[in-house]
Parts: sequence; structure tokens; C-alpha cells
Amino acid sequence: MDFIYDSRVLAWVIFALWYYIFIYLLPDIKTLKLKINKMENKIEELKLSNK
Repeated sequence: MDFIYDSRVLAWVIFALWYYIFIYLLPDIKTLKLKINKMENKIEELKLSNK
């Protein structure tokens, strides 16, 4: 029984964390995606220049 209870608590904790991330960090995620795209572009440029 303890394991089932713990997994339920863990599921709620994970859900709460995701909720927090979506509410508070979603505006930042858009800028983060832009940064990641820029980084990916730089990586592609490096790969092309190394060939």
C-alpha cells in the first residue's frame, strides 16, 4: 500500500512542477526556443565549415 501511496504523491508533485513550469516559465520558453534555434544554426554552420 505504501508504494501505491508514494507513487500517487510523486505523480501529484510532478504534476505540480509541470503546472508551475507552464505558468511561470512559458514566456521564457519562447525566448529559450529562439536561443536554441540560434545555437542549432551556429552548430550547423560549424559543421559546414569543418567539412
